[in-house]
Amino acid sequence: MNGFMHWMAGSAVGAALWLATGVAGASTPGCARQVPRTIPASLMTDGFLDGHPDLRWRRYGLKEFDKGNLPRALSRFRKAAEYADKYSQLRVAIMYREGSGVPADPELAYAWMDLAAERGYHDFVRLRDAWWAELDAGQRERALQRRQDVFAQYGDQVAKPRLESAMRGRLSKITGSRVGHVHSGLQVVQHTGATAGEVQSGADYYDPEYWKPELYWCLHDTYWMAPLRQQQIDVGRPETVHGGEGDGR
Repeated sequence: MNGFMHWMAGSAVGAALWLATGVAGASTPGCARQVPRTIPASLMTDGFLDGHPDLRWRRYGLKEFDKGNLPRALSRFRKAAEYADKYSQLRVAIMYREGSGVPADPELAYAWMDLAAERGYHDFVRLRDAWWAELDAGQRERALQRRQDVFAQYGDQVAKPRLESAMRGRLSKITGSRVGHVHSGLQVVQHTGATAGEVQSGADYYDPEYWKPELYWCLHDTYWMAPLRQQQIDVGRPETVHGGEGDGR
């Protein structure tokens, strides 16, 4: 793995979801310029992740990858990819490229890398174009054919609505509300994980930037649209999530 790919894979290590938003992302129209912010690790509970399966399955993938369970890591990154998680799609591409847990497959790796670069993220596009340059004519033709199947299942057109549905489903369960409105007195009590028993402000827990799809996509887009940087994007360490993983296959 070269230095750039090593950084892209290694940037997953962190205690919180870093979302630097200094550059507006053209992939999501209307994204406003915002100051850098993080999602506090204390919010990364089972309940929060129920509404963010992209982050939940990414965590499971990182956990399995760190343990060396590469086939299981791949399956979980693919599951996160179903919910439009571009970072997990990148990880799938790299695993096919490197033959990590699966036979190396440069054509399928390119198809996944093209998917990860779907929104025009600077470094993802750079990596995709570098891989394309290494394919011969036959490989390129086959890669484009396989790309069709990958996009049909994981492209933003079908994957974003899956995540948005999960967000709406979680918001509909807010106490005292049928439409997901957060009133000023709402408090959230954690029942599982490292923060069990803690009480959090509903205004923080249900911050619109974490739950309104257009704002949530902006958080991701404005981070990844910029060139290579030192900040990290990730969720808290996976060991804070208990139960409910399922098989993920």
